[in-house]
Amino acid sequence: MCLPDGSASADARLALARASIREAVEVLAGIDPAELSEGSLGECVAELMRFGRQLDGVAAGVAGRFAHSSEWAADGARDAIAWLRAQSSEGFGAARDLVTHAAAMGSFPAMGAAMRSGEVSKGHMRVLAEITGQYPRLIGHLQQAEPLVVDLAREAEPMRFRRALVAMCHRLDPDGARADSRDRDAAFYFRASTLIDGHVRVDGMLPAEVGSLLITMLESARREVSAERADGGAGSADGVAAGSADGGADSADGGADSADGGADSADGVAAGQGAGATVEPAPEVDIFGNPVREDPIDMRGRGQRNVEALQRILATAAGAGGGLSSVAGQRPQVQVTVSVQTLSAEPGESVDCGWLERFGVPAQPITADTARRLACDASLRPLILDAQGDLVAFGSSSRVAPPALRALVLRRDRHCRFAGCRARIDEVHHIVFWSRGGPTRSDNMLGLCWHHHHLVHEGGWDLVGDANAEVKGTGPDGRVWATGPRGG
Repeated sequence: MCLPDGSASADARLALARASIREAVEVLAGIDPAELSEGSLGECVAELMRFGRQLDGVAAGVAGRFAHSSEWAADGARDAIAWLRAQSSEGFGAARDLVTHAAAMGSFPAMGAAMRSGEVSKGHMRVLAEITGQYPRLIGHLQQAEPLVVDLAREAEPMRFRRALVAMCHRLDPDGARADSRDRDAAFYFRASTLIDGHVRVDGMLPAEVGSLLITMLESARREVSAERADGGAGSADGVAAGSADGGADSADGGADSADGGADSADGVAAGQGAGATVEPAPEVDIFGNPVREDPIDMRGRGQRNVEALQRILATAAGAGGGLSSVAGQRPQVQVTVSVQTLSAEPGESVDCGWLERFGVPAQPITADTARRLACDASLRPLILDAQGDLVAFGSSSRVAPPALRALVLRRDRHCRFAGCRARIDEVHHIVFWSRGGPTRSDNMLGLCWHHHHLVHEGGWDLVGDANAEVKGTGPDGRVWATGPRGG
C-alpha cells in the first residue's frame, strides 16, 4: 500500500490516498466478522466510525469544490447535486447534504477541521447548517463563538447539540433570535380541505407549542386505544364513552332524511375482561416478560392508528360541556342526509349516495355503507320532501338507541365485542341493520369500537347471533370468530 508523499501536489496526494483507501476498504470488506476474536471489537467499531466521520468531512470539502467548478455543467447537469445523484444511488437529501455541509464548513472552518479529524459528525454539521438557516441574523455571533460551538459538538450528540446551539443563539442575541422567530411565523398554517369524495385532507405547519400539544394528545389517545385492545386491558376508569358524532335517518314518504349524532357516555360503566367462546392459549412473552400478541385483524400502521386516536380526541372535545362555540345553534357534530331507499338497500344494489351536510346544506357525498354505519347510532330527524326535493315538514330528533338501552349494552359488553379487542365502546351497532328493519333491542345491539364498526359496515365483516348470548363474525376471507357478552 503506497502512502502519499506530503511534498506532492494536492491532486497527486488525493489520487494516491483514494487508491490506498480503496485497497484498505476492500481488505476490510473481505473480513468475516464472525471470525474475529473478542476483546477489542468495541474499540475497532469506534475507530471505524471515526474513519467514517473523517471521510464524510473530506467528501463534503471536495463536494464544495466540485459545486463551485464547471465540471457538472460540462456534463449537462442542472447543478452539482443533480450530477452527484446521477452518478450514484444516493437520494436528493444525501447529495444536497454534501454540498450544504461544504458551505457550512466554509463559514465555520474550525467546525470543518473538527469534522475532517473525526471529532464531530455530519449530523453535527447538519444541525449547524439548519440553525444558521433558522437564525440568519445570528451567523456573525456564532462565527465569533465558533470555538465554543466546536466544544459543544465534541461533547454532545446531534440532538443535544441542537438544543444547546439554539439556547446559545438566544443568549448571544435575544432580540435577533426573537426577530428570526417572528419571520418564521409566516410559515405556520393549518388546512383541512374536503375532497370530492367527502374525505378530508389535512396538512399544515404548526408552531412548536401547538404541534407539541397535538403530538402529545395523539400519543395519549393512541396509547389508550392500544392498551384497551391488549388482552386484559382496561377501559376508562370513569366510564365507557360511546356514540359517534354522525348519523343517518328515516323518512315518512321515501324522501330524504337528516341525521345528526353526538357523543354519549355511560358514567360508572367500567371496562373489564370478558370471556370469549373459546379459551385461548397462554400468550407468548418477549425477553422482558411482556405478552406478545399479534392482532390478525388490526394490522394498521401508526399513521392509520392516528386516525382513530384523532377521532377519540375530537369526540371528547365535541362532547365536552363547554369550551367550544356552537355551530348553527348546535354543538360541533356531523350531519348526514340520506334517503330511506339507500339505508334499506341490500349490498350490491344500485342506490343513491348519502350527503354530509355543512351548515345545514348537503355538501359532500358519502357511500351507502358509510351512511348505514352512521345510522346505527345517532340522533334522527325525519324530513318530508316533495317531488321537487323541497322540504315540506320535519319531525323531532330522537336517538336510535334510547339512553336506557345504551346504558344496558355498555354495562353488558363493557368494551368492544369484536374478537380480541379490548377497546372502549364508541358506537352501539345493530346486528341486523336498523335501516333494514333490525329491532332496537338488547339482543340485536352490541358495542363496538370506532375501528371495528368501520370493518363491519365497510370492511366486509358479517355478524349474526344474539348479543345477549353469542355473536359470530365472518370476515371477507372466511375467518370466523364467536364471542359472548363481556360484562355478564
